[in-house]
Amino acid sequence: MMKKLLLMARRYLMLFLLVGSAVRVDAQITSANSDRHFVTGARSASLADTYVSEPFDVVAMYTNPATLANLLNRTAVVSVSLERVLSTDNIMNENVSVPISLQKDLNLGFGLTYSHVGHIRPESPLSGMSYKQFGLDAGFAWSIFRALSLGVGVRANLGATDDGTRYSVSSSMGLYYFPTQEFGYGISLQGLGNELDYTYDSLLSQSISERRNRDKSLQVGVTWHYRGNSNRPLVTIAMANQKIFGANGMIYKGGIEGMPVSFLALRLGYWVGESTVAPKFGLGLKLQPFSIDYSVSPNSLEPVSHQLSISYDLTD
Repeated sequence: MMKKLLLMARRYLMLFLLVGSAVRVDAQITSANSDRHFVTGARSASLADTYVSEPFDVVAMYTNPATLANLLNRTAVVSVSLERVLSTDNIMNENVSVPISLQKDLNLGFGLTYSHVGHIRPESPLSGMSYKQFGLDAGFAWSIFRALSLGVGVRANLGATDDGTRYSVSSSMGLYYFPTQEFGYGISLQGLGNELDYTYDSLLSQSISERRNRDKSLQVGVTWHYRGNSNRPLVTIAMANQKIFGANGMIYKGGIEGMPVSFLALRLGYWVGESTVAPKFGLGLKLQPFSIDYSVSPNSLEPVSHQLSISYDLTD
C-alpha cells in the first residue's frame, strides 16, 4: 500500500510541475469569448471535435461526459489553445484535465481552465480589450451495464472585466454505447445554462462582460477503430453531426487518425457548417509516460487555430 501511495504521489507531483511550466511559458497568450471557441485537447481539435463517440482520454468529457466510464487512456492532459483573429490578434485557453476512478461503475473527470487576452495589435478593433476568466468543469459517468454509460457534465465560469465580476453555470448530458471494441456510438445534449460573453466598448474604453443563454445543441456520432493484430487502434475514423437549436442547417464533422509506427500518429479532420469549411491537421508523439499532440487549422474563413497538448499516463 505504501509503495502504491508513493508511486501516485510521484506521478501527481510530475503533473503539477508540468502544469506550472505550461502556465509560465504561455502567460501572455489569450482567449476571448472562450465558451464558444472552447476546444480542450489537440487530438480532439485535429479530429474536428468528433469526441462525442471517442473515449480516447479525459478530454472527451467536454463533448460527451458519458465517455468517462470507458476511457481508452487514463491520462492527465495539459492543453494550450490559441486562435489568431485578423492575422495578429490572439485568443487563448489554457487547460488541465484529470480523470478520477471512484469505483468500478462510477468515474469522474475534472478540468481547470484559464482564459485571458494576450497580444492585440494597436490598430485592431479589439485594442484595449482585457479580461480574465477561470473555469471549473466536472464530469460524472455511470456504467448502466457493460456496453452503455450515462454522463452529466457541469461547467462554472468566473470572469473579471473593467465593469466587474460575473459568473455563469451550464451543463451537458450524454450517452455512450460500444457494442464491440471496434465501434462506439455517442449522443450528447450541450449548452444547458448560460455563459459569459466579452466585448470591448471603444467609446467607454473598457471591456464589458454579460451573462447570456448558451446555444443549445444536440450532437451524435460514431467511431470505428481498426486494430488488426494489435491491441492499440492502428486506424481511427470518427464522424459526428451537430444541430444547434435555432440555427439553420447542420454541422458535419469527420476525422481520421493513422499510426504508421507505435509512437507516431497522423491526423486529418474536416468541419463543414452552414457558412464554414475548416480543415484540421495534427500529429502525436507517444514518449511513455508522456504524449505530445499538436493541431492546426489554417482556414481563411475562420480564425487560424493552434493547439498543443501534453499528456501524462496515470495508469498504475
